[in-house]
Amino acid sequence: MKIKSNKEIIIKTATKILAQSGNHGVTLRKVAEQSGVTLSNVQYHFGDRDGLISSVIDSYLEICLSHIRSSVQDSNVENNPDAIKSYMINLLSFDDVQGWCEVFREIWAIACRSEKIQTSLDNYYQQCSNELVTLLISLGFHEQRSKELVSLLIPFIEGFSITSISLPLEKAKVRELIINQLFEG
Repeated sequence: MKIKSNKEIIIKTATKILAQSGNHGVTLRKVAEQSGVTLSNVQYHFGDRDGLISSVIDSYLEICLSHIRSSVQDSNVENNPDAIKSYMINLLSFDDVQGWCEVFREIWAIACRSEKIQTSLDNYYQQCSNELVTLLISLGFHEQRSKELVSLLIPFIEGFSITSISLPLEKAKVRELIINQLFEG
């Protein structure tokens, strides 16, 4: 079993606090206390609060990119329209892992007031977009069509993660509808 580094423990703790207590609940001192490390250790790894929040974003980016990559590796989707649709539905099924919806609501709010967090958030969306465009191109989509699909999917996924429990249709049906609309266009 891999032993987690202090840095990983601190990021996980900050994520938990952000989800439970929101933006104002995250202080370096509180994160240090709940992580079982010193305040100077948190400052050493992250510098300041914005550095810590940026690392939380980076951590989630790695989870998302891993999901994108592993989903396509598990499927035989190349030049197979039904398999591609199935893969995309699976991609949209990446539901609220570890309370990330609550975390990202807070991060979006922080980004409105912090250029550093906004830059990290922009980087997150750019990397996810680039990864998905590259993936779609590798599956036989033209570059422009890949960019169009990703430009619709990213905002849909973000909004869907927040609003899906309030929609009049089941999540699975909504995923199927959006994929069918995207691929018919």
